Amino acid sequence: MSNLYPNLFSPGKIGNLTLKNRIMKAPQSSGMSNKDGTVSERLIRY
Repeated sequence: MSNLYPNLFSPGKIGNLTLKNRIMKAPQSSGMSNKDGTVSERLIRY
């Protein structure tokens, strides 16, 4: 995999924020949070 994506596990910067690696998790809206956007028990367990 390192040959295909040489920078995937290297640090990245967004403005002043430095990220440990470039792997991101997209937000999940299907029942993982409350209707008002607050954290649900299900999301905490996840």
